[in-house]
Amino acid sequence: MPIDRPTRRSRRLSGFDYRSAASYFITICTHNRSSLFGRVTDQVFVPSAEGMVADEEWRHTCQLREILVPDVHCVMPNHVHLLFSINWSDDVVFDASDIGQLRLLADSVSAIVGGYKAAVTRRIRRDLNRPDLEVWQERFHDHVVKTPQSFDQIAEYIVNNPLVWEQDRYNADL
Repeated sequence: MPIDRPTRRSRRLSGFDYRSAASYFITICTHNRSSLFGRVTDQVFVPSAEGMVADEEWRHTCQLREILVPDVHCVMPNHVHLLFSINWSDDVVFDASDIGQLRLLADSVSAIVGGYKAAVTRRIRRDLNRPDLEVWQERFHDHVVKTPQSFDQIAEYIVNNPLVWEQDRYNADL
């Protein structure tokens, strides 16, 4: 007998191909928004061992995926901000019928973020001997960046995130 599960409303931009050459702003929160990745002291982020893994694995992800252009990222105590672009060569053509299968596509935003989250979790569990640790919330927030002005504002927000941590909506201490 099938299990009835609640229907989740997609937060993705309807009809948008998340493999498209575009810029994307992603926020991924830790499980229960715990301050797993470190702390902010005097407006400077001080990473824990887990936070260092999160930073290293994003850099490694960017090296592995040729289409990925890393713009700005920031690891914070209980979340990670990523601003990146997907840049395809001119000879790549997509079949529009694939849009419904984006979660399965290797170079979609979901696949990139999912691969990153899995790599961080795997390393923390193995290398830091925390085999049962829940690292991430299940989902992530995405925003397709539409204008150069928006890109610049988001990049500035990410760079300045530790400076305004005391007022940040993700700060669990508020």
